Amino acid sequence: MTSAGAVVEVGVDLGGTATRVVVRHDDVTVGHTTVTTSDLGKGSPDQRARSLWSVIKDIVSTDMDLSSIGIAASGPIDVRTGIIENADTLEWFSGFNLVGLMAALSGVPVFIENDAVAAAIGEYQHGAGRDAERLLLVTLGTGIGVALLEHGQPFRQFNGQHPDSGHIPVFGDNVICYCGLTGCWEQSASRLALERALSPLHSGEVSPTELISLISAKARGGDEMATEAFVEYGRKVGRGIALLHTVYGPSVTVIGGTVANTFDLFSSGMNQSLTRADGFYLPVDIVRAELGPEAGAIGAAALAKDRSSEKPSVLRKAT
Repeated sequence: MTSAGAVVEVGVDLGGTATRVVVRHDDVTVGHTTVTTSDLGKGSPDQRARSLWSVIKDIVSTDMDLSSIGIAASGPIDVRTGIIENADTLEWFSGFNLVGLMAALSGVPVFIENDAVAAAIGEYQHGAGRDAERLLLVTLGTGIGVALLEHGQPFRQFNGQHPDSGHIPVFGDNVICYCGLTGCWEQSASRLALERALSPLHSGEVSPTELISLISAKARGGDEMATEAFVEYGRKVGRGIALLHTVYGPSVTVIGGTVANTFDLFSSGMNQSLTRADGFYLPVDIVRAELGPEAGAIGAAALAKDRSSEKPSVLRKAT
């Protein structure tokens, strides 16, 4: 329960499937909601921004002082302009100045960041990667998000862009990913890839979320085919993590995203892919994310709070 006049930050995680919004006060979530991203994508860019603003207003009480908004979005994102350039998995919010429109509607500073970076910041400040010297975060969702934080600061490419490591080519197949490469990690180890692998194990029409839940229950109940499906998926997850560990040498790796709920089922397969010869062993702690599906939104609110503190304070009632 927050008092009247409480200063709050809003974090928005724009995902390819779901959009999560949290309201944070003194680093505690005091309001949250989840909506279907495609439902926000109707109409013109201005109408889409207004739809998102409407969702925010519904969970920010009129007696709260909104100080800033942070937006996490699946990339690529042009960090110089703040424009999302992800027409493949986030078409509804790509190609226009969402930050500018949201700032005009809300009257407060608005910041945008890659969703994996935001989730990593959330886990670094409030979750499984608290104060890690070098934190690698891997989110397994509609795609694969990867972020590396060095003492809490994100690693960038020379041009300031976020390295989209979900698209590292680690397999020998000839399937062309939407990024243009073949053998992409994301094509074989995302949640969508897991859903494809599990679908032959269940007859009948169920939602993707229900499918994973049903087959994971079978695996935990001892079903051998279900168990092996998750182990094989873990091997594919591990292939990409092995490459990232070799290149980045993190102190902690946090596994997040919606598939993290099955970490107990795929971790053995993942560890098989990480086994190395003597002399090449990398002592990296691999842990499940603590913040759950809201990690990106919580991180977005945290970065909005941090970055807005560098600017003159702007408060506005969410009316």
